[in-house]
Amino acid sequence: MSQWSDIAVARLLDDASCPSCGVDALQNRRCRNCGADLNGRIGLELWSASRDAATALRARQAVLERVPRLLAEPSGASATEPSPAATPPASAALAAPAAASPAAADPRSSATVQSVLAVAGAGLFAISAIVFTFFNPDLSDRALRSVIVGLITLLFLGGAWLLARRRLQFSAEAVGALGMLFVALDVYALSELTVSGLSPWVFTAVGTLASGSVMVALSRVARIRTWLWISLLGLSVVPSMLGYAGGTVLSAVIGHLGTAFVALALVALVRATARRFDGRLRAEQVTLTVVQVVAVAIVLAQARLIEADSTTGYWLGICAILAAIAVLAGLASRYLARGLWSFVAGAAGVAAFTGLPFALDLGAYGAEQWYFAFIAVAGAAGLIVLGALAPTPATIERRRFTGGAFGMAVVSVLATVLVALLIGAAKVLGSFNGSDLVASVIDTGGVLAVVLGLAAGAIGFGVFAAITLHRDIAQAPLANGGAALAIWLAALSGLVVVCALASCPGLKSRSPLGSRWPRAPRSFSSRASGRLRSAFAFP
Repeated sequence: MSQWSDIAVARLLDDASCPSCGVDALQNRRCRNCGADLNGRIGLELWSASRDAATALRARQAVLERVPRLLAEPSGASATEPSPAATPPASAALAAPAAASPAAADPRSSATVQSVLAVAGAGLFAISAIVFTFFNPDLSDRALRSVIVGLITLLFLGGAWLLARRRLQFSAEAVGALGMLFVALDVYALSELTVSGLSPWVFTAVGTLASGSVMVALSRVARIRTWLWISLLGLSVVPSMLGYAGGTVLSAVIGHLGTAFVALALVALVRATARRFDGRLRAEQVTLTVVQVVAVAIVLAQARLIEADSTTGYWLGICAILAAIAVLAGLASRYLARGLWSFVAGAAGVAAFTGLPFALDLGAYGAEQWYFAFIAVAGAAGLIVLGALAPTPATIERRRFTGGAFGMAVVSVLATVLVALLIGAAKVLGSFNGSDLVASVIDTGGVLAVVLGLAAGAIGFGVFAAITLHRDIAQAPLANGGAALAIWLAALSGLVVVCALASCPGLKSRSPLGSRWPRAPRSFSSRASGRLRSAFAFP
């Protein structure tokens, strides 16, 4: 296809840029630049017309490709001037393209029998070259082996380029993919040249960065998508390679976070590059989104194993990682998987708040039971700040974001609720045999911590419900759920107070902080806090 037709088709099929002003500023089918609203019937009508125009241009180009080219000037006037009978009238010439099938063959799609056989031959040649180079006992010289692999790489890349120039796109893509395989082998050969004391991952990362950048640039010129797809995949994992070069779990976690952010930046690059190809590059965007999801999953799996000099440093690192994930998810919501990233942003943000009380290292002061109060307070604060007060970008789905924040806030009060229920169960069971089971499992400080945690949760969910109903009536179901949960937590807090007063009547006239009930050598609240600390992998 000619250059102007290529550009015209790409512009017609571009669903990211505004068709009115041409600026990449569409959000929810509304242009932030010129204000064009493409929602509803008019948008569907415009998109249908654009597809019809693109199909017509491709059909015209298919006919144009069949126009014969005369290599030499014919001799004689009869050859230069065709007879009227041989020349179709202008009306027929104009009507012929209209009657052509919309599914006219694209000359860039060249999956013929010859091309398939050529690709199969190239694949066999690549396999034989790999076997000869890496499994030949007579070829042990690394330098010579690297030279051979480099020459084969140039052969395949050059062949793909020539095939693309001849518009044999299927063959060009297949041979180009084989060429990228040998580029990876070149990078591997570079990593073998690592000097002592330096991680091989450093050379691998440098080689991947250099080769990937060059191949992305070449793919735009040659319009070979396999070069672009594989290069983007390689560039996205460069930060992970550098993280593994650090040799610690913390450096690996930072590297995977870097991979997620780099993949996010590459998605924006792909959208800007799409006009040079099919106008969308959907496969590349999906691949980079999958890379982001996998990188975040690995970060969450490795975060609990990071190294730290103290408990405070450990938990501050955990909270920083969760905050980075929340920022990443908020930025990634501009592209694919918008709902997923909106939910992750809300949940990770509140989780960062919830982890802050662990940085106080209350266990060092023998006050583990106060985690029940502080965690609930932190979860409530995170829900109010992120779920109700903080403004969110237009790209974030507010309902999913708030749902993630709400769910993590519920998790933050679960431990406190479980202890409160155990206090109530101990009181009921103890009333049957006249014993005081409450005093045997928890002390006054633990009861006070549970009561304050439940009260903080009730206040947090109540404030969240009030603000949400005032600002966004569309989220009334979630706000109603928060209000119901606030009432339930407040009632449970009162139940704990009643059970505590019934177990120790003298508590009314004594300071809660200065009184102790008879209890076991180690109270239940201390054991529960210890298990909570173990679950979160304190160092």
